[in-house]
Amino acid sequence: MNEPANFDTNREKPFNWNRPEPWSLHCPLDEPLETPKYKTTILGDYLSDKTLCMIGEQTDEQ
Repeated sequence: MNEPANFDTNREKPFNWNRPEPWSLHCPLDEPLETPKYKTTILGDYLSDKTLCMIGEQTDEQ
């Protein structure tokens, strides 16, 4: 598979971060794409758990 993955999205301290200051990707959880009106079958609380933020965009810097 070739999908993006980030296994500690929205966590306070990632399991593999060994530096004094913890850092992890935090997505805006009040966005409609993160919390859809319908129930989804996901492993976690939000669609962005274990992947990238749903509002993320990929550009070619133009």
